[in-house]
Amino acid sequence: FIDQFSKKEVPEDMIEIVIKNNQKIKLVDMLVEKNILNSKKEAVRLIQQGAVSMNQSRIDDTFAVISPEDGDWIKIGKRRYYKFRIQS
Repeated sequence: FIDQFSKKEVPEDMIEIVIKNNQKIKLVDMLVEKNILNSKKEAVRLIQQGAVSMNQSRIDDTFAVISPEDGDWIKIGKRRYYKFRIQS
């Protein structure tokens, strides 16, 4: 908790999101398909509010298509971190 908020560090024990190798996926769809968020509307709202970032880069495009690599991470809100694991 102290490392995450006081030192602005990324936690080591993140929930993993498994995706296929070299897969480009629409961010909003991925957040709902992987049961991270309940609806696409919620995902769009959080992106518009600036609450979604990937590797410390804020994502503000609701139509963003991402192609994460192994070890990349996504942050939703202040406390939810998820790590991408690539499956070949």
